Amino acid sequence: MRIYVASSWRNEYQQEVVQVLRGDGHQVYDFRGPGDGWGGGGDGPGGFAWSEVDPEWKTWSDDVPRYLKGLQHPRAVEGFLRDMSALRSCDVCVMVMPCGPSASMEMGWATGAGKLVLVYMPAIREPDLMVKMADCVTDNFAEIRSCVYQHYAQLRSREQRDISSWFDRNKGSCDTHASVCRASTEMVELLVAAKSGNVEAVREEAADVAICLYLTAEKAGFDLQDAVRWKHSINESRKWYVDDLGCLHHVKGSDPREKEPV
Repeated sequence: MRIYVASSWRNEYQQEVVQVLRGDGHQVYDFRGPGDGWGGGGDGPGGFAWSEVDPEWKTWSDDVPRYLKGLQHPRAVEGFLRDMSALRSCDVCVMVMPCGPSASMEMGWATGAGKLVLVYMPAIREPDLMVKMADCVTDNFAEIRSCVYQHYAQLRSREQRDISSWFDRNKGSCDTHASVCRASTEMVELLVAAKSGNVEAVREEAADVAICLYLTAEKAGFDLQDAVRWKHSINESRKWYVDDLGCLHHVKGSDPREKEPV
């Protein structure tokens, strides 16, 4: 499960929330973290701070034009794209209070995008009525973890579960690597069918490939349809070019997770 933790640099609970959810086995976005923020290394500019734009940024409250100019700074643009890409690709948004307007806007965007939105409220600065748009608002972090777990169980596709059950009933015992090898064999058969032009053969072999991929996802512990939705959200943010066969290839550097080419 991919979780976006929305909060403030000044929030003393945010880091613990990130670590506990990662300990539960989820991919968790840390806006303060290095690289791409997902905790697995990867390329990325690291967490954004306004001091990178202007050491005197705290004086901007009296200088709106200076702030507007700061928003156009390359580092501000880079930080925004990093956070926004992570927000688009997440399954769940957890807002950790107390926090500021950016986290509130992230929470509102996630709600409008149909994400599961949870508000963890170990402390507050002042009452906030619009947190009521979230699916759950609580001061009990165990309840947040339970909601995430239940959502993950609901997201796992019925097809994937049925295929896994069929595999187990027939005493299948292959691991993730073996299921990928079987998928590659089925892919060769799909290529042969496609070359023959037999639509029914293509249909059947494509289904065999999909079955192997569902089984691979189940063995690896993630939901395939969920992974496809996540990857498609990344594809939509990229730029593309068409090769001689009419296939799409993404333009290097157009992925928000990639560094801009020098």
